[in-house]
Amino acid sequence: MCLLANTREGPAHQNKSLICLPMKTPGVSTKMTNKIGNHSSDTAMVFFEDVVVPRKNIIGEEGKGFTYQMLQFQEERMWGTVSGKTYYLSHVKLRIIFKGVVTTLYIKITHFKVVCLFVCFLLLFCLFVCFLFVFCCCCCLFVCFFFIVHKVQTEKFPNPLILNGV
Repeated sequence: MCLLANTREGPAHQNKSLICLPMKTPGVSTKMTNKIGNHSSDTAMVFFEDVVVPRKNIIGEEGKGFTYQMLQFQEERMWGTVSGKTYYLSHVKLRIIFKGVVTTLYIKITHFKVVCLFVCFLLLFCLFVCFLFVFCCCCCLFVCFFFIVHKVQTEKFPNPLILNGV
């Protein structure tokens, strides 16, 4: 295991050293932890109890561990940037290579939108025709009712009670 540990007194950025520590060193123990995610990578808590590390296990100069660690972080960030750029460029190349597929997909989506718009207009037209039909039926009923009332008022009908002799 490689770890960053305080090895002397002084400012926080000058008192740490990088140490290579074998996991079988006396006083080092671990406890595996259960986790939800990446099971292929072990995660454990590491405990140190009165661990003695020889000076030969210090990586680089004593007290320079913080600086070494910051340089490593910079290298990791640069690697992340470069690998991200590589991924981005491969994505752009794929889009150039498969331009027809992307265009076809765009045409299919646009066609779908046009079809949806057409269906909406068709439904609106059907609704209008239904409304017109109901309106015409109501007008016809009104006209029929008007003629019936007018006929009843203008003509004299015989009283049905008188015809039956009651």
